[in-house]
This record gives sequence, structure tokens and C-alpha cells, in this order.
Amino acid sequence: MLGKPVIVNFWASWCVPCREEFEQFKNALDQFEQDGLKIVGITYKDIPKDARDFAKRRDATWLLADGGVDNAVAKEYRVRGLPQTFFIDGRGNITSRYFGRLSDAELMTQIRRIL
Repeated sequence: MLGKPVIVNFWASWCVPCREEFEQFKNALDQFEQDGLKIVGITYKDIPKDARDFAKRRDATWLLADGGVDNAVAKEYRVRGLPQTFFIDGRGNITSRYFGRLSDAELMTQIRRIL
């Protein structure tokens, strides 16, 4: 995805704020996909089937990855709590890291920074 603005979101199906963000990410992708925006959701300490079922019920259209038993990707990003969202510009630079549930306004601000 190098060359594209990317949102990397660590989430879990049991995390209430994570569940609430799904609709926001869906709307953001609908609005900015034509601008090249990509979203990657990575599960953290979740049961894979629960995560898949939740994402399917919510019609998630972005790339979703299983964080794995050892949570190796989360460790690389130094994730310790959920939700955590990283905004990465087209050059691959992390421009911001957000802890907790994003407001609609904050999500739009961060997306505009990476576009």
C-alpha cells in the first residue's frame, strides 16, 4: 500500500468503542476511497471467528487481518489497549497515533492530513 494514505486500526469484536468505530470507518472509506484511502483493521486479543462474524455483520469492506495468537503486529506498533488507530501518509510515515474511540471530527481531520 506504499504510495497510498492508510488508516491502521487495532480492534476486537469484544471492544465496545471498536465496534462503534466500524460505521465511521465504513463512511470514511465510502467518502475517500476515490482519493486512494485504504483502511487495514488488525484484530488484537480476539477470537478469529468472533472477529470475522462481527465484521461480516457490519459489512466491512476494508482489509481485515487476524492479529494472531502472539499479536506480533500489535507488538511492533506498541499497542497495549484498544482501540488504537494509526494514520500513515503515502510515503509510509506515521503522521499520528490515536488512542481510544475517534470522534467523527477527529477522524476527518486525520484523514485530511494524510491525503
